[in-house]
Amino acid sequence: MKILKVLGIIVLVLVVIGAIVFYSLPNQAHMERSVTINAKPAKVFAILNDLQQFNKWSPWHEKDPNATYTYDGSAFGVGARMGWNGNEEVGVGSMWIESIDGYTVNMGMDFGMGGEPKASYILKESDGSTEITWTFDQEMEGAGKIFGMMIDGFLGPDYENGLSKLKEYAESMPDVDAEVTAEWLQPAYYLAVKSKMPEDPAMISAKMGQMYGEIMTLIQTSGIEMAGAPFAVYEGLGTTDIQMVAGIPVSDSVTIDSENVYLTKSELVRAVKAVHKGAYHKLAGTHESLKQYLEYRGITAGNPMEQYITDPMHVKDTASWITNIYYPIASSM
Repeated sequence: MKILKVLGIIVLVLVVIGAIVFYSLPNQAHMERSVTINAKPAKVFAILNDLQQFNKWSPWHEKDPNATYTYDGSAFGVGARMGWNGNEEVGVGSMWIESIDGYTVNMGMDFGMGGEPKASYILKESDGSTEITWTFDQEMEGAGKIFGMMIDGFLGPDYENGLSKLKEYAESMPDVDAEVTAEWLQPAYYLAVKSKMPEDPAMISAKMGQMYGEIMTLIQTSGIEMAGAPFAVYEGLGTTDIQMVAGIPVSDSVTIDSENVYLTKSELVRAVKAVHKGAYHKLAGTHESLKQYLEYRGITAGNPMEQYITDPMHVKDTASWITNIYYPIASSM
């Protein structure tokens, strides 16, 4: 009986020790992997900010090529959501972009097993390249703490595989110096002038000055309130002649009396946006890189629009000039 008593004490001690170890396990599971990509952060960010590109580099896509995917919410950025339904390895779940802080993209996920797993892509520029860290975090309770201790070995190889694929994919894509996002352009009233001209930068610049002059004269003489930055829409870029619409948003519908200036209202439209920083004569390069990006993605876009955020009359340093470039795309993209 004495031996049983000793064994009982040993078992009790082991149970107590096990309980102490169990309850001392961390409540937070964390895992991360990093890689350096030979591309600028803006280029890598454009991929991560677009969930419809996720399967171009996902480490799980090849585990079930027959899995089905759905895309909801925004086309890019915060609110974009992706769902999947696959085999046992891929499972059923969804993920979405919760927030963006600079070049950090924060993801929410739901694997149908409870909890609130999170992931982040943290991008840092390093000598013209991008150092990306992909993280995973989740609060663990009960027996889940044991799983949390194994998360590195369980998920780490997939993260490493995914980052390797992301590196290969990003380095094969056309360069886009500007950050690419997508926005809904809201309906708005604007005063506009339309004109056809040869695609010659000097002639376009001179004609644009004349067109905006007509609009501004009408605004000032009629006491009309401006409601946004001037913009121009181009039809037929890349051809001999182009048609340009120069416009200035106004706060509401107004009555005007003009031969050339007309009032109209834009429609709700989704557009890919790139922010150009610098002189106007360099806009063509940003347009070209953005068009290459859209072509690479297989996205059909409409006539481009330039929105001139900086007033050259007040800011003389051309390096500080900001121009938003928009290309309309299908609302389902």
